[in-house]
Amino acid sequence: MMMMHPSEVHPDSAMFAAFASDVDVDLERQQEPVALAADKPRRLFTHGTALIALGVALLVTTGIVLTVVFTTKPAATDLPEGQVSSSADVHQHQYDIQTTPALRPATVDAFVKGRHGAAITTAGNSIIVRGPDAFADAQAIAIEAMAAGSVDVVQIVDSSTGAVVFSICHDANDPRCAAAQPAGMTCREGFTGNGCDECAPGHFGPQCVPCPSCNGNGVCSDGKQGDGRCLCAVGFAGATCDECAPGFAGPHCDTCQPGRFGADCSQQCTCGANGICDEGVRGTGRCTCVNDHITGDRCDRCKTGWEGPDCMLQTGKKGLQWFDWCGERRIASITFDGVPTRGILDELSQAGLRSTFFIRPASSSDPPAPDTCTLVQRLIAEGHSLQMGGHHGIGLGSLDAERIDQELRDGEDWVQACTGRSIYDLRVNQIRVVGDLDNGRARYIADKGYVIASYNVDAARSVPVGTQFANLPPGSSALVRFNVPSYEIGQATALAAEIRSQHYGLVTSQTCYKRCTGGSGYCKSPLADSGVFQS
Repeated sequence: MMMMHPSEVHPDSAMFAAFASDVDVDLERQQEPVALAADKPRRLFTHGTALIALGVALLVTTGIVLTVVFTTKPAATDLPEGQVSSSADVHQHQYDIQTTPALRPATVDAFVKGRHGAAITTAGNSIIVRGPDAFADAQAIAIEAMAAGSVDVVQIVDSSTGAVVFSICHDANDPRCAAAQPAGMTCREGFTGNGCDECAPGHFGPQCVPCPSCNGNGVCSDGKQGDGRCLCAVGFAGATCDECAPGFAGPHCDTCQPGRFGADCSQQCTCGANGICDEGVRGTGRCTCVNDHITGDRCDRCKTGWEGPDCMLQTGKKGLQWFDWCGERRIASITFDGVPTRGILDELSQAGLRSTFFIRPASSSDPPAPDTCTLVQRLIAEGHSLQMGGHHGIGLGSLDAERIDQELRDGEDWVQACTGRSIYDLRVNQIRVVGDLDNGRARYIADKGYVIASYNVDAARSVPVGTQFANLPPGSSALVRFNVPSYEIGQATALAAEIRSQHYGLVTSQTCYKRCTGGSGYCKSPLADSGVFQS
């Protein structure tokens, strides 16, 4: 079905003025839609074309929306745009034009006046048209009759068969026109509806153009009144819903960024360094203190008798601080030895993971290079934990006290130069030691304010980390180590998925250590060798 818009027809103003003077026009009827239909194919009029064009122009100019249904022979020429169906020839020599209600005689006279392409007579309510182009002239008169605004329906009847071959209705839903709609009618791409005047799903605007892709993460504002914008689902943003909305993270944008909670991930956790926030889309933001020696709604105070940054030291005492797991808790910590690469940080960001990096500054650059510092600053900004791996990455177990002091100072100075912040401001208080470390040196390092961090799951072993995790005793926590130089992108994401599938929580190494209870300052896995615990 073809909708003819005023922009598509440009009638001659003088011809229209002459016509308007001969007919009575009901202005209110001009605002109603008009439907035309024909149930037999025909070759369109030849010399009557100008009259049909004028009639259509009159309808459009007077404000009538013209809905035309044509059926044509496949071999016909000069076909109108619109829907095509096939039937038999309608080129007969006589047609009767009938109107409901009947036209006034003066109006009928106006329609037949000055026409010479066919023999036109009147008989009561009918206008009879004869001649080789009778059908074209009949169509022109039918359109003019409807434009006059005084009738509801105009029909053209084949005098030889009595069949209605063409209909025009003010009401597009009038059954007298709907019945004449040809079978098999199809709409242009993007359009739908009985009158092909609605946008098909996924199309928008007056021209029903295709909507942009919303990548399966939203729906298009479609329809004639739509603007084609993607209305993104919760968690997604961007013109085509291909980005995570602010506060959301993960490959499917269905989790909150670290430190956020609520259905829209808009609320920020306020727990202190010793509190674990109930975060995520179903989180409450409530703080759970990492051990029994901490108190306060934000877990920011030590209970009486305890001190230290994590309230793990009894007041007035100093002892060994070392850990290789997080205690008998269903939590795990993923850590890396070395300065991260961009690829690693990108992966962790997309997966919504927070990890700990035990950097070895001199192995990257000494003094720090701008690119290296950019990565270190990024890991801090994205909520990862920065800790020390020894400045040169050498075994502290073979050094005397003076060289241990120098190794620690060099690392601290490198961090200050790279970030502009002190290790105390950044809460850098853990060190991962290369090689063996005896009890005496471990206590000496603890006196310098460092906790010695080890691990119980190591990617450097021949057994895959996922298998190592699965083989831990029931209820055991996991402290996982990846080495940056040998790391393969995707390993941490895969391991995190396995950990979460076992209903484990993921934490940083600082939180892992704080969750070790007892106040002794160390947390030793049952599977650990004697190591620093030797007498």
